[in-house]
Amino acid sequence: MVAKIDRRVQRTRELLQHSLLSLILERGYESLVIQEITDHANLSRAAFYLHYRDKEELLWASVEEVFSELQEIAPENMPDENPYIALFNHVAERPRLYRVIVGGRGTPNISERLRTFLAIKYVHCFENAAELMPGQSPPSPVMEIIDSYVSGAVLALIGWWLDNDQPYSVEQMAEVADDLSLSAMTRLERVTEIASGLPSATTANG
Repeated sequence: MVAKIDRRVQRTRELLQHSLLSLILERGYESLVIQEITDHANLSRAAFYLHYRDKEELLWASVEEVFSELQEIAPENMPDENPYIALFNHVAERPRLYRVIVGGRGTPNISERLRTFLAIKYVHCFENAAELMPGQSPPSPVMEIIDSYVSGAVLALIGWWLDNDQPYSVEQMAEVADDLSLSAMTRLERVTEIASGLPSATTANG
């Protein structure tokens, strides 16, 4: 009996999450109301509120599993292959969900959370592996520049790939992402040199 109830709960949540993602892709997030989500899922509002407080809680529930899985396939756990192969495989398995995450469509902070994850888990792995500046570490602001550049580029690649119906294979996209990341790391010394010659924001505003 307990297993049957659990399956029913899971089915209800899947219907609500599926409806939310479909409607976001159609119309964006901000204008959606609970009634539209439940109508699309052919469920009652009461059923919705048994599981979620509001549409934002439903949205985060829809993507939380993605971030848990991304933790499992992060480069630190897969040291012997191009780190982006697992990432693009993950995207290929969930294209609609990633369209919502990467495309934004008014969703709160999800794209930024993925960008931050990529900066921490992927860009830093290249920093540690490249050893491009022996004996010295680049200043923290420089690494923030590189983090922002590379993670933003990878997000753009994912978005482009999905918007164009995945015209290249997972392996090809992973190779492009890998090459872009390594290219950025080879410029660490030059970016550090440029940054050291620029006035700080405090100085410039003073």
